Amino acid sequence: MYTVYLTRVKFTIGATFLIFLGVASNAWAQEKIRSTTLFLEGGGPAGFYSMNLDQIVFDREYIKAAARIGYSYSSGSLLPLGFSLLTGKEGNYFELGVGYSLYWPQTETVDTSNFFSARIGYRYQNPEGGFFMNLGPMYLNGGTLGNSPPLSNRIWFGVGLGYTLHGH
Repeated sequence: MYTVYLTRVKFTIGATFLIFLGVASNAWAQEKIRSTTLFLEGGGPAGFYSMNLDQIVFDREYIKAAARIGYSYSSGSLLPLGFSLLTGKEGNYFELGVGYSLYWPQTETVDTSNFFSARIGYRYQNPEGGFFMNLGPMYLNGGTLGNSPPLSNRIWFGVGLGYTLHGH
């Protein structure tokens, strides 16, 4: 049974990565090169911390859309996925996002516990690349991470710092 569980986990991670890679490659293939950001987030939709890859997938003068995928480990593997709408200019954006975090515990005795997140906040992301920051409160609703308290109906906070690799 545990082998079947691990196979499903690997399949889900692989499928999610391939979907994200398809979205990112589509954005790169378009006339305008999109911003790709690597960042570390404290708090956030992964609960405690996560390493993330964020890709601008839609880019117009005053509105942008970004997709993100991350990874965290806290008594098991956690994969936060998200989508954000951004509005603003000159690198300063209001961010409104939703996400879904997939959690696979380290042992069979802990239930798999996925959860939903909704965020509102500020994002600084220079369109030419360089320093990246996002911060803001979010709503988490779902299960638990290992032996931690339940994340149902909880207001949480996240701060992300990183680097935007390229953008034009």
